[in-house]
Amino acid sequence: MKRTLAIALTISAVLAGCRPNKANVQLRKQNQELQSKLDLLTQQHAADQASLVAKEKQSGAPSTVSTEKLNQLFTVTSIDINKLTSVRPEGLKVYVTPRDETGDPLKTAGAITVEAFDLSKSDKPLLGKFEFPAADASKHWYESIVVRGYVLLCPLQSAVTGPEITVRVTFVDSLTDRTLTAQRVIPAPPTTQPSK
Repeated sequence: MKRTLAIALTISAVLAGCRPNKANVQLRKQNQELQSKLDLLTQQHAADQASLVAKEKQSGAPSTVSTEKLNQLFTVTSIDINKLTSVRPEGLKVYVTPRDETGDPLKTAGAITVEAFDLSKSDKPLLGKFEFPAADASKHWYESIVVRGYVLLCPLQSAVTGPEITVRVTFVDSLTDRTLTAQRVIPAPPTTQPSK
């Protein structure tokens, strides 16, 4: 009898512990709902990614380059204005060289803006602003023993009265979208007149 009572008590204790707890049931339901939502969102994300890849292939749009991959490429990190930059009879001739991180010249496409200033003029120092779009980059590229870079002819819009011209160049790299600037002061030839 003692044995039967012990078994009965053990069975009732086990059954009491196995009864579903309302909080546990609610928690399991919430967990199942959240898992279902997560599965659905994961499927939607995969479908969206596949759709984007398909659209890029159809339109011919370039895929984006990751920062990690970009860091492995030779890209322009600076520009300089060559000392050959000067005012000629046909206008201001500007030599611009894009350079990689080691300082080597790098042939790369980009949009270039050249601004020339005569800082001796306090009221209107700007002699001209000249824009060269990236689409025309290959037209301006020049290589020789002395020069490797862009050669840009900029007809000045007003006369130079001071002893020097400040040239500022802005380069927007087509690959990385980096904006780089350089500035150089060059001597102005005596009696410089605006180019026609």
